[in-house]
Amino acid sequence: MTYMEQNYIIANRTDVGATREVNEDCMVTFDSPNGRVVAVCDGMGGQAAGDVASNLACDIIRDILENNTFTTPTEAITRAVLAANQGILHRASTDPNLQGMGATCVIVIIKDGLVYYGWVGDSRIYYYSNGILNQISRDQSYVQQLVDAGQITAEEAEHHPQKNEITNALGLDGMTPPELCAAPLTPEAGSILMLCSDGLSGMVGDAGMQQILASQGMTLQQKTEALVAAANAAGGLDNITVQLIEFTNPASAGAQSYSGMAPARAAAMKDIRRSNRMMTYIGIVLVLIIAAVAIGMWLGKGKTESEAKATPQAESTRTMEDDRSKVKPKQNVVAPAAETPRQNAPKQSTAPKQTAPSQKSTPKAQTQQNPRTTNPGTKSNSNKNAENAVKQLQGGGKKSPIPNSDSKKKEDSKKKEEGLTPNSPKSSMKKEIEQ
Repeated sequence: MTYMEQNYIIANRTDVGATREVNEDCMVTFDSPNGRVVAVCDGMGGQAAGDVASNLACDIIRDILENNTFTTPTEAITRAVLAANQGILHRASTDPNLQGMGATCVIVIIKDGLVYYGWVGDSRIYYYSNGILNQISRDQSYVQQLVDAGQITAEEAEHHPQKNEITNALGLDGMTPPELCAAPLTPEAGSILMLCSDGLSGMVGDAGMQQILASQGMTLQQKTEALVAAANAAGGLDNITVQLIEFTNPASAGAQSYSGMAPARAAAMKDIRRSNRMMTYIGIVLVLIIAAVAIGMWLGKGKTESEAKATPQAESTRTMEDDRSKVKPKQNVVAPAAETPRQNAPKQSTAPKQTAPSQKSTPKAQTQQNPRTTNPGTKSNSNKNAENAVKQLQGGGKKSPIPNSDSKKKEDSKKKEEGLTPNSPKSSMKKEIEQ
Protein backbone atom coordinates (compact mmCIF):
# COMPACT_ATOMS: atom_id res chain seq x y z
CA MET A 1 0.00 0.00 0.00
CA THR A 2 1.18 3.53 -0.76
CA TYR A 3 0.58 6.75 1.14
CA MET A 4 1.19 10.10 -0.55
CA GLU A 5 2.15 13.32 1.17
CA GLN A 6 3.05 16.65 -0.34
CA ASN A 7 6.67 16.16 0.70
CA TYR A 8 6.98 12.37 0.82
CA ILE A 9 5.42 9.08 -0.29
CA ILE A 10 5.05 5.96 1.85
CA ALA A 11 4.83 2.44 0.37
CA ASN A 12 4.83 -0.84 2.33
CA ARG A 13 4.44 -4.57 2.08
CA THR A 14 4.39 -7.54 4.50
CA ASP A 15 4.63 -11.23 3.63
CA VAL A 16 4.54 -14.50 5.58
CA GLY A 17 7.66 -15.76 3.77
CA ALA A 18 8.40 -19.09 2.16
CA THR A 19 8.48 -21.32 5.27
CA ARG A 20 6.23 -19.81 7.95
CA GLU A 21 2.51 -20.44 8.30
CA VAL A 22 1.71 -17.37 10.41
CA ASN A 23 2.91 -13.85 9.80
CA GLU A 24 4.16 -12.58 13.15
CA ASP A 25 5.21 -9.21 11.72
CA CYS A 26 3.02 -6.14 11.98
CA MET A 27 3.32 -2.64 10.51
CA VAL A 28 1.47 0.61 11.00
CA THR A 29 1.51 4.15 9.65
CA PHE A 30 -0.78 7.00 10.72
CA ASP A 31 -0.97 10.72 11.33
CA SER A 32 -0.91 12.04 14.91
CA PRO A 33 -0.52 15.29 16.88
CA ASN A 34 3.15 14.31 17.28
CA GLY A 35 3.79 13.92 13.55
CA ARG A 36 3.53 11.21 10.92
CA VAL A 37 4.28 7.79 12.47
CA VAL A 38 5.74 4.76 10.66
CA ALA A 39 6.54 1.56 12.58
CA VAL A 40 7.41 -2.11 12.08
CA CYS A 41 7.20 -4.78 14.81
CA ASP A 42 8.54 -8.36 14.50
CA GLY A 43 6.84 -10.81 16.88
CA MET A 44 8.55 -13.62 18.79
CA GLY A 45 7.26 -16.59 20.69
CA GLY A 46 6.12 -19.02 18.02
CA GLN A 47 2.82 -19.44 16.22
CA ALA A 48 0.76 -19.14 19.41
CA ALA A 49 2.06 -15.76 20.62
CA GLY A 50 4.38 -13.90 18.20
CA ASP A 51 1.58 -12.37 16.14
CA VAL A 52 -0.30 -11.37 19.33
CA ALA A 53 2.74 -9.50 20.64
CA SER A 54 3.46 -7.60 17.40
CA ASN A 55 -0.17 -6.61 16.81
CA LEU A 56 -0.62 -5.55 20.43
CA ALA A 57 2.53 -3.42 20.24
CA CYS A 58 1.32 -1.63 17.09
CA ASP A 59 -2.12 -1.02 18.59
CA ILE A 60 -0.71 0.48 21.79
CA ILE A 61 1.76 2.68 19.89
CA ARG A 62 -1.05 4.04 17.75
CA ASP A 63 -3.35 4.62 20.70
CA ILE A 64 -0.68 6.47 22.71
CA LEU A 65 0.47 8.74 19.89
CA GLU A 66 -2.95 9.54 18.44
CA ASN A 67 -4.46 10.53 21.77
CA ASN A 68 -1.54 12.34 23.42
CA THR A 69 0.70 15.23 22.51
CA PHE A 70 4.28 15.12 23.77
CA THR A 71 6.89 17.83 24.01
CA THR A 72 9.20 16.30 21.37
CA PRO A 73 8.94 13.45 18.86
CA THR A 74 11.71 11.55 20.66
CA GLU A 75 9.73 11.73 23.89
CA ALA A 76 6.70 10.49 21.98
CA ILE A 77 8.71 7.49 20.67
CA THR A 78 9.99 6.60 24.13
CA ARG A 79 6.59 6.86 25.82
CA ALA A 80 4.87 4.82 23.13
CA VAL A 81 7.46 2.01 23.19
CA LEU A 82 7.46 1.80 26.99
CA ALA A 83 3.67 1.60 27.00
CA ALA A 84 3.78 -1.19 24.40
CA ASN A 85 6.21 -3.15 26.58
CA GLN A 86 3.93 -2.84 29.62
CA GLY A 87 0.93 -3.88 27.55
CA ILE A 88 2.64 -7.05 26.34
CA LEU A 89 3.79 -7.99 29.83
CA HIS A 90 0.30 -7.48 31.25
CA ARG A 91 -1.32 -9.52 28.50
CA ALA A 92 1.17 -12.38 28.96
CA SER A 93 0.54 -12.41 32.72
CA THR A 94 -3.18 -13.05 32.17
CA ASP A 95 -2.76 -16.00 29.78
CA PRO A 96 -0.24 -18.83 30.38
CA ASN A 97 -0.22 -19.63 26.65
CA LEU A 98 1.17 -16.16 25.88
CA GLN A 99 3.99 -16.16 28.41
CA GLY A 100 7.36 -15.43 26.88
CA MET A 101 5.97 -13.55 23.88
CA GLY A 102 7.70 -10.37 22.73
CA ALA A 103 8.51 -8.21 19.74
CA THR A 104 11.14 -6.00 18.19
CA CYS A 105 10.26 -2.50 17.05
CA VAL A 106 11.52 0.27 14.79
CA ILE A 107 9.62 3.55 14.73
CA VAL A 108 9.92 6.82 12.81
CA ILE A 109 8.16 10.15 13.35
CA ILE A 110 8.27 12.78 10.60
CA LYS A 111 7.55 16.30 11.78
CA ASP A 112 8.32 19.72 10.29
CA GLY A 113 10.50 18.19 7.57
CA LEU A 114 12.69 16.30 10.06
CA VAL A 115 12.93 12.55 10.75
CA TYR A 116 13.09 11.27 14.35
CA TYR A 117 13.60 7.54 14.98
CA GLY A 118 14.19 4.89 17.63
CA TRP A 119 14.40 1.10 17.90
CA VAL A 120 14.34 -1.98 20.17
CA GLY A 121 15.82 -5.33 19.04
CA ASP A 122 17.30 -6.19 15.64
CA SER A 123 14.74 -4.75 13.21
CA ARG A 124 16.49 -2.08 11.15
CA ILE A 125 16.26 1.41 9.68
CA TYR A 126 18.19 2.27 6.51
CA TYR A 127 18.72 5.57 4.75
CA TYR A 128 19.30 5.61 1.00
CA SER A 129 20.66 8.82 -0.53
CA ASN A 130 22.80 9.65 -3.59
CA GLY A 131 22.92 5.97 -4.60
CA ILE A 132 24.28 4.76 -1.22
CA LEU A 133 22.44 2.68 1.40
CA ASN A 134 23.42 3.09 5.07
CA GLN A 135 22.06 1.43 8.20
CA ILE A 136 21.28 4.18 10.73
CA SER A 137 20.01 1.90 13.52
CA ARG A 138 22.21 -0.49 15.47
CA ASP A 139 21.13 -4.04 16.26
CA GLN A 140 20.55 -4.89 19.92
CA SER A 141 21.87 -8.42 19.53
CA TYR A 142 24.62 -10.73 20.68
CA VAL A 143 26.56 -10.67 17.40
CA GLN A 144 26.45 -6.85 17.35
CA GLN A 145 28.16 -6.84 20.73
CA LEU A 146 30.86 -9.04 19.22
CA VAL A 147 31.25 -6.60 16.33
CA ASP A 148 31.41 -3.61 18.72
CA ALA A 149 34.08 -5.45 20.74
CA GLY A 150 36.10 -6.09 17.55
CA GLN A 151 35.89 -9.86 17.88
CA ILE A 152 34.17 -10.32 14.50
CA THR A 153 33.55 -8.21 11.40
CA ALA A 154 30.17 -6.97 10.13
CA GLU A 155 30.36 -9.49 7.23
CA GLU A 156 31.02 -12.34 9.65
CA ALA A 157 28.07 -11.23 11.79
CA GLU A 158 25.69 -11.71 8.85
CA HIS A 159 26.44 -15.47 8.80
CA HIS A 160 27.03 -16.02 12.50
CA PRO A 161 24.98 -18.94 13.90
CA GLN A 162 23.77 -16.80 16.85
CA LYS A 163 22.79 -13.76 14.83
CA ASN A 164 19.10 -14.14 15.82
CA GLU A 165 19.82 -13.81 19.54
CA ILE A 166 18.73 -10.36 20.65
CA THR A 167 19.56 -8.54 23.88
CA ASN A 168 16.52 -6.26 24.12
CA ALA A 169 12.86 -6.57 23.11
CA LEU A 170 9.31 -5.57 24.01
CA GLY A 171 7.87 -8.02 26.53
CA LEU A 172 10.99 -8.36 28.69
CA ASP A 173 10.79 -7.53 32.39
CA GLY A 174 14.12 -5.73 32.20
CA MET A 175 13.61 -4.06 28.83
CA THR A 176 15.75 -0.99 28.39
CA PRO A 177 14.22 2.11 26.80
CA PRO A 178 14.51 2.39 23.04
CA GLU A 179 17.68 3.74 21.49
CA LEU A 180 17.07 7.11 19.86
CA CYS A 181 18.69 9.10 17.11
CA ALA A 182 21.38 11.47 18.34
CA ALA A 183 19.86 14.19 16.14
CA PRO A 184 16.93 14.30 13.75
CA LEU A 185 17.65 13.43 10.15
CA THR A 186 17.16 16.09 7.49
CA PRO A 187 16.26 14.10 4.39
CA GLU A 188 17.36 15.12 0.93
CA ALA A 189 15.05 15.27 -2.06
CA GLY A 190 14.92 11.84 -3.73
CA SER A 191 16.24 10.03 -0.64
CA ILE A 192 14.52 6.93 0.78
CA LEU A 193 14.08 5.80 4.39
CA MET A 194 13.54 2.03 4.81
CA LEU A 195 12.18 0.20 7.89
CA CYS A 196 12.27 -3.61 7.78
CA SER A 197 12.21 -6.78 9.85
CA ASP A 198 15.15 -9.21 9.84
CA GLY A 199 13.18 -11.36 7.40
CA LEU A 200 14.41 -8.95 4.71
CA SER A 201 17.81 -7.83 6.04
CA GLY A 202 18.71 -11.43 6.99
CA MET A 203 17.91 -12.75 3.50
CA VAL A 204 19.10 -9.91 1.24
CA GLY A 205 22.40 -8.12 1.76
CA ASP A 206 22.94 -4.38 1.73
CA ALA A 207 24.23 -4.45 -1.87
CA GLY A 208 21.15 -6.29 -3.14
CA MET A 209 18.73 -3.92 -1.37
CA GLN A 210 20.66 -0.89 -2.59
CA GLN A 211 20.39 -2.08 -6.17
CA ILE A 212 16.62 -2.38 -5.97
CA LEU A 213 16.21 1.04 -4.36
CA ALA A 214 18.37 2.62 -7.07
CA SER A 215 16.16 1.26 -9.85
CA GLN A 216 14.80 4.13 -11.94
CA GLY A 217 12.04 2.31 -13.80
CA MET A 218 9.97 1.29 -10.74
CA THR A 219 7.51 3.10 -8.51
CA LEU A 220 8.04 3.07 -4.79
CA GLN A 221 5.41 0.39 -4.33
CA GLN A 222 7.04 -1.77 -6.97
CA LYS A 223 10.31 -1.46 -5.08
CA THR A 224 8.69 -2.91 -1.95
CA GLU A 225 7.38 -5.80 -4.02
CA ALA A 226 10.85 -6.39 -5.48
CA LEU A 227 12.47 -6.43 -2.03
CA VAL A 228 10.00 -9.00 -0.68
CA ALA A 229 10.46 -11.14 -3.79
CA ALA A 230 14.24 -11.03 -3.37
CA ALA A 231 13.93 -12.21 0.27
CA ASN A 232 11.67 -15.09 -0.72
CA ALA A 233 13.99 -15.96 -3.57
CA ALA A 234 16.83 -16.18 -1.05
CA GLY A 235 14.90 -18.72 1.02
CA GLY A 236 12.17 -16.72 2.76
CA LEU A 237 13.01 -18.29 6.11
CA ASP A 238 11.19 -15.64 8.11
CA ASN A 239 8.29 -13.23 7.79
CA ILE A 240 9.17 -10.24 5.60
CA THR A 241 7.99 -6.67 6.23
CA VAL A 242 9.21 -3.43 4.66
CA GLN A 243 8.12 0.21 4.68
CA LEU A 244 9.68 2.77 2.32
CA ILE A 245 9.46 6.57 2.68
CA GLU A 246 10.59 8.56 -0.35
CA PHE A 247 11.12 12.29 0.18
CA THR A 248 10.10 14.37 -2.81
CA ASN A 249 10.18 17.88 -1.29
CA PRO A 250 11.44 17.68 2.30
CA ALA A 251 11.29 21.45 2.86
CA SER A 252 7.49 21.60 2.58
CA ALA A 253 4.90 20.15 4.93
CA GLY A 254 2.00 18.09 3.67
CA ALA A 255 -1.32 16.61 4.60
CA GLN A 256 -2.21 12.98 4.31
CA SER A 257 -3.68 11.38 1.21
CA TYR A 258 -4.01 7.70 0.51
CA SER A 259 -1.88 5.96 -2.07
CA GLY A 260 -2.67 3.93 -4.97
CA MET A 261 -4.88 6.89 -5.93
CA ALA A 262 -4.61 9.55 -8.59
CA PRO A 263 -3.68 13.01 -7.28
CA ALA A 264 -7.22 14.35 -7.79
CA ARG A 265 -8.74 11.50 -5.84
CA ALA A 266 -6.11 11.85 -3.14
CA ALA A 267 -6.99 15.52 -2.82
CA ALA A 268 -10.67 14.59 -2.57
CA MET A 269 -9.91 12.13 0.22
CA LYS A 270 -7.94 14.83 2.01
CA ASP A 271 -10.94 17.17 1.84
CA ILE A 272 -13.25 14.44 3.11
CA ARG A 273 -11.03 13.77 6.11
CA ARG A 274 -10.84 17.46 6.83
CA SER A 275 -14.63 17.80 6.57
CA ASN A 276 -15.19 14.85 8.87
CA ARG A 277 -12.83 16.31 11.41
CA MET A 278 -14.58 19.67 11.20
CA MET A 279 -18.01 18.05 11.63
CA THR A 280 -16.72 16.26 14.70
CA TYR A 281 -15.53 19.53 16.22
CA ILE A 282 -18.85 21.22 15.39
CA GLY A 283 -20.78 18.36 17.00
CA ILE A 284 -18.72 18.64 20.18
CA VAL A 285 -19.31 22.40 20.33
CA LEU A 286 -23.08 21.96 19.83
CA VAL A 287 -23.25 19.37 22.60
CA LEU A 288 -21.42 21.72 24.95
CA ILE A 289 -23.74 24.62 24.06
CA ILE A 290 -26.87 22.52 24.63
CA ALA A 291 -25.49 21.32 27.96
CA ALA A 292 -24.69 24.88 29.00
CA VAL A 293 -28.20 26.09 28.06
CA ALA A 294 -29.82 23.23 29.97
CA ILE A 295 -27.74 23.94 33.05
CA GLY A 296 -28.56 27.65 32.79
CA MET A 297 -32.30 26.96 32.57
CA TRP A 298 -32.13 24.61 35.54
CA LEU A 299 -30.25 27.16 37.60
CA GLY A 300 -32.64 29.94 36.51
CA LYS A 301 -35.67 27.88 37.54
CA GLY A 302 -34.20 27.23 40.96
CA LYS A 303 -33.41 30.92 41.37
CA THR A 304 -36.97 31.92 40.42
CA GLU A 305 -38.44 29.52 42.98
CA SER A 306 -36.14 30.83 45.69
CA GLU A 307 -37.08 34.42 44.84
CA ALA A 308 -40.78 33.53 44.94
CA LYS A 309 -40.34 32.03 48.40
CA ALA A 310 -38.44 35.07 49.56
CA THR A 311 -41.12 37.56 48.31
CA PRO A 312 -43.46 37.36 51.39
CA GLN A 313 -40.50 37.92 53.66
CA ALA A 314 -39.41 40.88 51.57
CA GLU A 315 -42.94 42.37 51.69
CA SER A 316 -43.15 41.96 55.45
CA THR A 317 -39.76 43.58 55.76
CA ARG A 318 -40.93 46.53 53.63
CA THR A 319 -44.09 46.85 55.79
CA MET A 320 -42.04 46.98 58.96
CA GLU A 321 -39.75 49.57 57.40
CA ASP A 322 -42.78 51.68 56.38
CA ASP A 323 -44.16 51.49 59.94
CA ARG A 324 -40.80 52.57 61.29
CA SER A 325 -40.72 55.48 58.86
CA LYS A 326 -44.16 56.60 60.07
CA VAL A 327 -43.08 56.52 63.71
CA LYS A 328 -39.93 58.56 63.15
CA PRO A 329 -41.75 61.94 62.57
CA LYS A 330 -43.44 61.63 65.99
CA GLN A 331 -40.06 61.31 67.60
CA ASN A 332 -38.87 64.40 65.72
CA VAL A 333 -41.86 66.45 67.05
CA VAL A 334 -41.13 65.52 70.68
CA ALA A 335 -37.55 66.72 70.47
CA PRO A 336 -38.40 70.46 70.17
CA ALA A 337 -40.87 70.15 73.10
CA ALA A 338 -37.97 69.41 75.39
CA GLU A 339 -36.58 72.88 74.59
CA THR A 340 -39.79 74.72 75.69
CA PRO A 341 -38.45 75.56 79.19
CA ARG A 342 -35.47 77.26 77.53
CA GLN A 343 -37.82 79.54 75.57
CA ASN A 344 -39.88 80.37 78.69
CA ALA A 345 -36.84 81.00 80.88
CA PRO A 346 -36.49 84.66 79.90
CA LYS A 347 -40.13 85.30 80.90
CA GLN A 348 -39.44 83.88 84.35
CA SER A 349 -36.39 86.07 84.70
CA THR A 350 -38.37 89.20 83.75
CA ALA A 351 -41.25 88.46 86.16
CA PRO A 352 -39.59 90.20 89.13
CA LYS A 353 -39.06 93.24 86.95
CA GLN A 354 -42.81 93.49 86.38
CA THR A 355 -43.76 92.91 90.02
CA ALA A 356 -41.08 95.10 91.52
CA PRO A 357 -42.67 98.38 90.43
CA SER A 358 -46.08 97.24 91.71
CA GLN A 359 -44.60 96.56 95.12
CA LYS A 360 -43.05 100.01 95.17
CA SER A 361 -46.20 101.72 93.94
CA THR A 362 -47.98 101.77 97.31
CA PRO A 363 -45.53 103.88 99.30
CA LYS A 364 -44.79 106.07 96.29
CA ALA A 365 -48.45 106.75 95.78
CA GLN A 366 -48.76 107.82 99.38
CA THR A 367 -45.75 110.10 99.24
CA GLN A 368 -46.64 111.51 95.85
CA GLN A 369 -50.10 112.67 97.14
CA ASN A 370 -48.55 114.65 100.00
CA PRO A 371 -47.49 117.65 97.91
CA ARG A 372 -51.03 118.05 96.66
CA THR A 373 -52.77 117.81 100.12
CA THR A 374 -50.35 119.80 102.31
CA ASN A 375 -49.26 123.38 102.31
CA PRO A 376 -45.62 124.43 102.24
CA GLY A 377 -46.11 126.03 105.59
CA THR A 378 -47.16 122.91 107.36
CA LYS A 379 -44.07 120.93 106.71
CA SER A 380 -43.77 119.71 110.30
CA ASN A 381 -47.33 118.40 110.31
CA SER A 382 -46.64 116.47 107.16
CA ASN A 383 -43.64 114.90 108.75
CA LYS A 384 -45.75 113.86 111.70
CA ASN A 385 -48.36 112.46 109.46
CA ALA A 386 -45.73 110.47 107.64
CA GLU A 387 -44.41 109.12 110.93
CA ASN A 388 -47.91 108.24 112.07
CA ALA A 389 -48.50 106.40 108.78
CA VAL A 390 -45.34 104.42 109.28
CA LYS A 391 -46.32 103.56 112.83
CA GLN A 392 -49.75 102.43 111.69
CA LEU A 393 -48.17 100.14 109.15
CA GLN A 394 -45.79 98.73 111.73
CA GLY A 395 -48.54 98.44 114.32
CA GLY A 396 -50.71 96.50 111.94
CA GLY A 397 -48.04 93.79 111.66
CA LYS A 398 -47.71 94.36 107.94
CA LYS A 399 -44.40 94.85 106.26
CA SER A 400 -43.90 96.33 102.89
CA PRO A 401 -42.13 94.01 100.48
CA ILE A 402 -38.45 94.68 100.06
CA PRO A 403 -37.82 95.49 96.48
CA ASN A 404 -35.12 93.71 94.60
CA SER A 405 -31.96 95.79 94.85
CA ASP A 406 -30.80 94.87 91.34
CA SER A 407 -34.12 95.69 89.71
CA LYS A 408 -34.28 98.96 91.70
CA LYS A 409 -30.87 99.96 90.52
CA LYS A 410 -31.84 99.24 86.92
CA GLU A 411 -35.02 101.25 87.29
CA ASP A 412 -33.16 104.18 88.85
CA SER A 413 -30.56 104.17 86.14
CA LYS A 414 -33.33 104.18 83.54
CA LYS A 415 -34.98 107.16 85.18
CA LYS A 416 -31.70 109.01 85.35
CA GLU A 417 -31.31 108.50 81.63
CA GLU A 418 -34.75 110.06 81.17
CA GLY A 419 -33.65 113.02 83.33
CA LEU A 420 -35.80 112.22 86.34
CA THR A 421 -34.97 111.21 89.87
CA PRO A 422 -37.12 108.83 91.80
CA ASN A 423 -38.39 111.48 94.29
CA SER A 424 -38.63 114.49 91.99
CA PRO A 425 -41.98 116.14 91.38
CA LYS A 426 -41.54 115.58 87.67
CA SER A 427 -41.25 111.87 88.14
CA SER A 428 -44.36 111.86 90.33
CA MET A 429 -46.27 113.78 87.72
CA LYS A 430 -45.06 111.42 84.96
CA LYS A 431 -46.15 108.47 87.06
CA GLU A 432 -49.59 109.94 87.55
CA ILE A 433 -49.92 110.58 83.81
CA GLU A 434 -48.90 107.03 83.04
CA GLN A 435 -51.44 105.69 85.50
